[in-house]
Amino acid sequence: MSEAYEIIHAVLTKYDGLADALSRLTGKVAELFRSHGREPKSRDPFAAGNVSPVTHYVQYCRQYEAAKIGAGQMLNQRVYASLTVEFTEHCECPQKELHTEFLKESYDVLKQFAAGDFSECTKTQLLEIETDCDQLAEIAIAVKSHARALRHKVEMKRNLKAA
Repeated sequence: MSEAYEIIHAVLTKYDGLADALSRLTGKVAELFRSHGREPKSRDPFAAGNVSPVTHYVQYCRQYEAAKIGAGQMLNQRVYASLTVEFTEHCECPQKELHTEFLKESYDVLKQFAAGDFSECTKTQLLEIETDCDQLAEIAIAVKSHARALRHKVEMKRNLKAA
């Protein structure tokens, strides 16, 4: 399991210049964003990191999960699905990639369902089945959102031509 600062470090490493772009966007110094990719001082007194919003989000999800089993996971999945819809509407990523992932996940989940009776499953196995179904639903939402965004583009082009 990755820590929040490790996740941020990976994103900052992948997208060269991201900290500088965030600095220009927010008016905050780029070093603030870079520091979010280092281990926080609260855990390592020799580190020079600041606690990031991602760290707070992960802590929030963990609190939900500690309060009620499944609540943190549901919170995270709902946020993920919501952001997927929002970002996919503006995404220029190939439609084929979304469909391929959807078909792969569908096959895995349906193969598991066809395998048999769930009455003998443990609580952990049942939770895994629920997670698989949630992931499948999230991918379906992303595919639907992408199709909706493309439809809106087609409608806008048609309206522009008519005007």
